[in-house]
Amino acid sequence: MEIDKKASEKPTEIEKKHVYEVYDKINVHFSETRYKPCPQVAEFLNSLEKDSYVLDVGCGNGKYLSVNENLNIFGTDCSGNLLFIAKDKNLNSQFFVADSLKLPISYPSFFE
Repeated sequence: MEIDKKASEKPTEIEKKHVYEVYDKINVHFSETRYKPCPQVAEFLNSLEKDSYVLDVGCGNGKYLSVNENLNIFGTDCSGNLLFIAKDKNLNSQFFVADSLKLPISYPSFFE
């Protein structure tokens, strides 16, 4: 069976309605209830070398972006409303709206 790769890179109408639209509507409540970083993720971020680059795909409200101030962190999420919250909390990070199924970046040019 052959998989249509281009089709799998696009969000479905169900995903748009039940994921994208929902997160844009519940962004404030979501952020208020998900503010504490997972200890294992924080440990990983704190283990990285100073000035390392990190791309947080699906960063939501950006709760991991300020764990280690010595990193160059970029955050992306499909919810622009959540990214507004993340930007308010993490002024030193950079953000862009993107679907995690098809990120508009290429490595290593993105980090150069």
